[in-house]
Amino acid sequence: RYLVSFKGDTPAHISALRSSYPYTHLKPSDLPVQANIKACLAVASENSLPLIRAIYNARLNLKWQQSYTAEDGFDEHYLNHWGWFNLISPDGPFKSEKIRIPFAYWGEGLDYKEHWHEPEETYFVLAGRANFYSEGVPARVCGADDVIHHYSNQHHRIQMQPGPLLAMAIWEGQNLSRKPVI
Repeated sequence: RYLVSFKGDTPAHISALRSSYPYTHLKPSDLPVQANIKACLAVASENSLPLIRAIYNARLNLKWQQSYTAEDGFDEHYLNHWGWFNLISPDGPFKSEKIRIPFAYWGEGLDYKEHWHEPEETYFVLAGRANFYSEGVPARVCGADDVIHHYSNQHHRIQMQPGPLLAMAIWEGQNLSRKPVI
């Protein structure tokens, strides 16, 4: 398992990441969701506040992305209130073929439809609350500091009720860059 610590000085962490994973500068990209990150400070735990502040301060320098489009059944409201960026991944700023660490934000009331993917996934909720549904497991309401694990190919869904939700995920396994199947 991997332990990622975000306490202390950011430059030391960047230096540690660069010594473990090759770094490539990525051109930043904008999504409307960037403006919502500041609101996560009010619904965070004390443990995650330094990391959320760092994400907020770096938001304009990150490559924000979306896996889905309107053709996948996601409406404009959803797409304006959802987005993610990779920290470590095969195509992230820090390169790895074995692990992917994305950070994702979903706005209040959004429903991340049932989906699945080959890599195992562990969510670390940084801010907000949501209902997590995982195949074979009772539904749970999770908030800041909660951890949720999904096995390879396990169907799961997240309803941002009440929301919003900011989470870090760790993906391990094959096909780390493949889009989840809805």
